[in-house]
Amino acid sequence: MKFKQPVHLNILSRRSMKKPEDFFHRLQLHVDILQDYKIEKWGWWEPFRRDFINTTKEEFIPDDRYGAADSVHWKRSSKPKTFGSFLVAWKSGVDYLLDTHSVETFECELKDVNQEQLVQYMCRSMLETDGDIAILDTVSAQYKEAKRAHDLFEGAFIELERKSLNTHTLRHWLPDIYWGTAFGPAYVELFGMENLLSCPVFRVEKLSESAVYIQLTSDINDVVINPEKVINLTSIVKNHLGADAFFDPEKAYKLRVGIHEEKDYQRPPPIGTVFKVPEFNLIDDEYMNDSHIWK
Repeated sequence: MKFKQPVHLNILSRRSMKKPEDFFHRLQLHVDILQDYKIEKWGWWEPFRRDFINTTKEEFIPDDRYGAADSVHWKRSSKPKTFGSFLVAWKSGVDYLLDTHSVETFECELKDVNQEQLVQYMCRSMLETDGDIAILDTVSAQYKEAKRAHDLFEGAFIELERKSLNTHTLRHWLPDIYWGTAFGPAYVELFGMENLLSCPVFRVEKLSESAVYIQLTSDINDVVINPEKVINLTSIVKNHLGADAFFDPEKAYKLRVGIHEEKDYQRPPPIGTVFKVPEFNLIDDEYMNDSHIWK
């Protein structure tokens, strides 16, 4: 499913979401708040043929995961068309990559967007799933051109056609400030609560003692209608918070080089030695470390 002008929502949670009750809670938040984007079909892989409305909770737990939840993908073919994923955390066996957040993704067409509903969902989900960061954004042609330098870095931070965040990149730098960005504990610790609350943007909201929502302008359509204004605001906010935390093509490096060829393999610099980055305190559980299997 492709959109002419896609809007992207990402939410990165410290919980693995492999624990069934955590997974179901995230799913229920989606059902309760995103009334305009009700899920129709879902599956663990394509094609998505399972009817969401007729699925019992137990059916979301795969038979081969010993009671743990697994990543689920979904779509809505009725208008407004949408699709997304509930991705569980990945436990790394590679020392330089480390474990990941669980990630929720959501995509819809800009002309169909219910801005306030998505903002409300993003902020509440951040709080109730122990999120570290969430973003809501779209991409204009002018924005893509302005960010072209990022394309020089293999897997560096973002597909220009699809705004997406991943833990591996965030451990090295924060790619950008987005039209809507919700910061959780790791970034409140990094930037400071007062610094975040004093950002010179349209909307700043303290969500909790360890979470803040920042919105650049009143309307997400500004990204397309007035990209110069939005790009200027991102620069202002980055300088306000500390530019050394954000991607800079002059300082950046490839995160993975020649991983299939030992002779070409290069490790990235140690985390935090080039860019100012947060420390992610991911929440471990028996489903993440598989100890539930042996109970």
